[in-house]
Amino acid sequence: MNETKSGAIVDGLIDYIITKHDGGITFDDQIQLIITKKIYQDFNNLLYTFDQVQQLLTKKMLQSIFNNLIDWLSNEKEENSIKSFELFSKAANDNCLIAKVYLAKCYYDGYGTTLDHPLAFKYYQESAKNGSIIGQFYLGKLYESINNEVESVYWYKKAAKSGNTSAKLYLANCYRLGRGIDKNEIKAFKYYKTLANKKIVDAQLKLGDCFYNGIGTKLDTTQAKYWYEKAANNGNIVAKIILKIIITKQ
Repeated sequence: MNETKSGAIVDGLIDYIITKHDGGITFDDQIQLIITKKIYQDFNNLLYTFDQVQQLLTKKMLQSIFNNLIDWLSNEKEENSIKSFELFSKAANDNCLIAKVYLAKCYYDGYGTTLDHPLAFKYYQESAKNGSIIGQFYLGKLYESINNEVESVYWYKKAAKSGNTSAKLYLANCYRLGRGIDKNEIKAFKYYKTLANKKIVDAQLKLGDCFYNGIGTKLDTTQAKYWYEKAANNGNIVAKIILKIIITKQ
């Protein structure tokens, strides 16, 4: 096994995971499948076996991610979730920012440990203040969940400025509703439009809503239907329901 080359691949995989998260992929977007595909794509090029891949990953922080993937893919929740939590905790104590985000998620959901929102906040805050973009987004979400809308917007803005698409979408919602910031439907519309054109499904739905209800733009039922159809074709259930309602009214 070429340690130099394989070690570089593992480092690259960690960077890849961080990039995917920081770009807007969240824990609800089947990140495990994205990472798994990347793992086997890279390591298959070196003709490594499954056991060799696992052995190599064990030497790096990515072992925690890898074990979590095995948990997700095998559905052996209890035992593996505890092990994954322990590995995230160890990596977080070694000041690995992405591990702190994963650890915070464990505490927030009670995954492999006792549910503990204050500890989730602690690790999200540590990761966010040390520059983790996905950490900034999740800290914003946590603040929103406890109705601290001003702090929520602050962290959404930080993450959005660094290119996080999920943060941009949440920030657009804040502008549309005037939540934690002065209401600005035009800004919200612009965010939705930009994200919708980048094939962000939830943004396509929201853009349809804007056109249908005249939010931040002129009412345009043709454009509304176009974007609802886009969202529906990309699997958005709400868009499918809205389209059925529109059709029955015609």
